[in-house]
Amino acid sequence: MDGSADTKLVGCRVMTRVDIETASGTAWADIDAPAGAPVGVVFAGHGAGGGVDTPDLRALRDASVGAGYVVARITQPYRVAGRRSPAPAPRLDEAWLAVTATLSDQLGGLPGVHCGRSSGARVACRTAASSRRSRSRVVRGPVKRDVSE
Repeated sequence: MDGSADTKLVGCRVMTRVDIETASGTAWADIDAPAGAPVGVVFAGHGAGGGVDTPDLRALRDASVGAGYVVARITQPYRVAGRRSPAPAPRLDEAWLAVTATLSDQLGGLPGVHCGRSSGARVACRTAASSRRSRSRVVRGPVKRDVSE
């Protein structure tokens, strides 16, 4: 992958952060993998002013890894640079496509699910037809979880 990778133990799982260079700057992909052979990859984007550690994206990660998917929670370059206001839509889309293409190649072309929270969901929907992997699917909508646990 382009850039560097940093692997660390987070709780009882291993998470790898990968730096990927795009035309808009460096993006991060926080990668979580299932214990066995993966059945696919979930690419998840964050909301405009947030990050990839929101409760709903963490719930998506946990459920997806548990179902056998590699999960790549992607932080857009404007957030890596410390800005809260998003870049224009074409720049977000360009960065998303660069990151997902790089990761798809590195992960051996696993079937993909593109999704996100708010702005991240809009990016996933806008770029679905441009994805290099024709087996990709887009999911848009809230992830519900029981917060009483």
